[in-house]
Amino acid sequence: MEIFAETYKKDNEAPMKYLYHSDDMNEIKETIAKMTFVCILQDELKIDADNGKLLAMATKPDVMNPVLQRYSAFTAWINPNFKEKDYHDIYAESSRYYLDHVRNLMVEFAEDGDLWKEDFTGTLFVD
Repeated sequence: MEIFAETYKKDNEAPMKYLYHSDDMNEIKETIAKMTFVCILQDELKIDADNGKLLAMATKPDVMNPVLQRYSAFTAWINPNFKEKDYHDIYAESSRYYLDHVRNLMVEFAEDGDLWKEDFTGTLFVD
């Protein structure tokens, strides 16, 4: 996280630019949800929208919550439109959004086949 904060790595590229600069909570929570999904499932070659095991992994609280927390903390820390005290709001909004949309994310990313995580490679917590 420090490298991204100190260098503003990928700060003008989606999806990171939203965490760095957006003042729109809708953009923030959608971005955090997508990045969380990708981070959790980044070792998968493809996403199968009907794979219950992938859905279970993506929604397992002890896996998903720490990832959501890290992205929320990063946003509250680095984005000048938020303060560190906004962390709890960012986390709550992002968590709700993630759980409400995780099935849609599976469908969306499944449509991209082998390239499903291409736009997220090299972003915070994604190899």
